[in-house]
Amino acid sequence: NLVPGGVVLLGLLSLYDQLQFQPQGSSCGVMLYFTPLLTQVEPEMYFDRTQLKLSMNRQDGLLWEIKAGSKRLQDGNEEFTFKLYRAPSVSVTVAHIWRVIQLEGAFIVPSRMAGIFHSPAALTGYAFVSWGDAAPSQADKAAMLDLKIIPGHNDTGGLYCRQYTPRCLQAASDLAARQTATLQYANLPIWLKTAAHALFPEHIQTEGTHTQVTFAYPVAFLPWNTKGLCAISRSEVLTLDNATITSSLSSCFSLAVADCSKESLFAIQIREENTNLVTRIHSNTDVVDLIPNENNELFVYINNNKLENINQGYHRVENDKTQISVKKRSSGIIEVELESEIVLQHYNTTVVILIPAVFRGYTCGICADFNGDTKNEPSIAYTQCDEPS
Repeated sequence: NLVPGGVVLLGLLSLYDQLQFQPQGSSCGVMLYFTPLLTQVEPEMYFDRTQLKLSMNRQDGLLWEIKAGSKRLQDGNEEFTFKLYRAPSVSVTVAHIWRVIQLEGAFIVPSRMAGIFHSPAALTGYAFVSWGDAAPSQADKAAMLDLKIIPGHNDTGGLYCRQYTPRCLQAASDLAARQTATLQYANLPIWLKTAAHALFPEHIQTEGTHTQVTFAYPVAFLPWNTKGLCAISRSEVLTLDNATITSSLSSCFSLAVADCSKESLFAIQIREENTNLVTRIHSNTDVVDLIPNENNELFVYINNNKLENINQGYHRVENDKTQISVKKRSSGIIEVELESEIVLQHYNTTVVILIPAVFRGYTCGICADFNGDTKNEPSIAYTQCDEPS
């Protein structure tokens, strides 16, 4: 009942030892035929937050079991694994029966906590599957597919960007999305290789045994991009849609980004002052100002009240919810987090804003509308000078 349609799925899977695939000589198809069991096969499924087990059992014991699971690694990344296990007591003596002989794999998925301070790891992993005539004498003729995914770059130095400029952050995002997939194969049926070559003529050759593809994972759907990233400097903006555009700030406030839905939960303004950036955050009835001086010291004002000891930070909770959190990270970097999980990181000459995915398509300002389309980025600065700077 945990999986929609699970009862039907298990019912079909229970036919595992009743339905067998048999190749038809030189033809390019397979024939499915029915072999009744002498004893009943019972499927079992176990599922919790970290693992899934699917097994087939007879009265005389386990036939096979697939285990899949996930676990959080020490570096924050997630590891997903799966493997097929067979009961040693189950043997096959009938020739010309195709079965899955081996199935296993493991993938490391980058942490959702990765970001400016902790660059995301690349998506890596492998998957291996073999199948063929189940008779032991035919084991060396089994078909095999071996897939490996590795980073498509050679960067091992940790942080990609030291200054967190918009252009560097975009390059880092593009670099993290680049992957290389290598596929090795052996003993594949001719008809299967011919079909694969027809679909992917540049990558699969009928006489080949391996292929390699370099691809870029869609940046908007990277696991660490559950929060959109906008970076603003005096002359450039990396938008929430991962496009770098030219945008000159002035001494008047410009709208960096805001919630332009009916709820309008937040708005962030930004302006230039002495080559540094002044920001103003509106959240509910609160106003937070971050103002650097000529010595690059950053001062924080909450509702016009100066935060005297920024090293101790600031944390205000109402009704068990954090309304505003301010902390100093390193090298003078100040981070402000709002109730709506908006995060602003101030680097004096660059401001980075992290926006949760719930605001996709509802933002406005020079950070753009967060809809994944880079062709409709803002061409105006949304600037106002109604109040003295």
